[in-house]
Amino acid sequence: MPLSWSISLQQPPEVVAIAKNIHGYVPSEKFLLKELWSLHLYRYSGELVIQGESLTIAPGFASVVPPGVENEYRYRGMSAHLYVHFRLGSLEPNSQILAMQDLETRFAGIYNRLAETIGRSSTQVNARVWDTLWDLATSELHPDHPNSIHPSVELVTRLIEERLSSPISVSQLAREAEVTPSYLSQLFRQVHGEPVLGYVRKRRMQQAIHLLQNSTQPIKSIATSVGYPDLQHFNKVVRQETGKSPRNLRTSS
Repeated sequence: MPLSWSISLQQPPEVVAIAKNIHGYVPSEKFLLKELWSLHLYRYSGELVIQGESLTIAPGFASVVPPGVENEYRYRGMSAHLYVHFRLGSLEPNSQILAMQDLETRFAGIYNRLAETIGRSSTQVNARVWDTLWDLATSELHPDHPNSIHPSVELVTRLIEERLSSPISVSQLAREAEVTPSYLSQLFRQVHGEPVLGYVRKRRMQQAIHLLQNSTQPIKSIATSVGYPDLQHFNKVVRQETGKSPRNLRTSS
């Protein structure tokens, strides 16, 4: 059976790095990420050795490797790829994903969708990588798994991440997911443990707190980016959630 990993795809990953790179200046290299998963999309031929198993690399292939697993790359000249380093939450694995697979006709679309997010906001990148990982976790590896996310919830969760700065309605999300609002609410609560709009408010506040504490972005700009164009309302919501004003939250971090 091909080498594969158990992976949790119930929540978006936290992407730490996404970029294109070229290797092959030396015949082989070894890498190990202690805390991060890695995803590579290849445009070259070579070999990847993982846990003593040799995996063929060819143009159009993709690999996924979990934290703490050493990778030994063996090159055949200049070797270009796109890589993503990401962190996953602590939820129980709900899928299996191959260590190496041939994406065939899917490669160009997947590669281009990831490449176009380089330099964009973390929310966009996380959502796109999440979507890609679900694409790579083929149905043959996790048929009817009881912990797999319903496709409608998967889609809606990704749409929420992409649209935190815009007005969000359950009815519109349900239309795009091709389910009724009541059925979407039921499915969403089963997966996330809270209503759709409650989840939206939580994600907006998490993103706002992150930006306030880890960036120099103006408070007005942060408020708009998480769906609160009215600065006074944003200040009120932040104080209700944290007990501090946005300015005090920033200076206390």
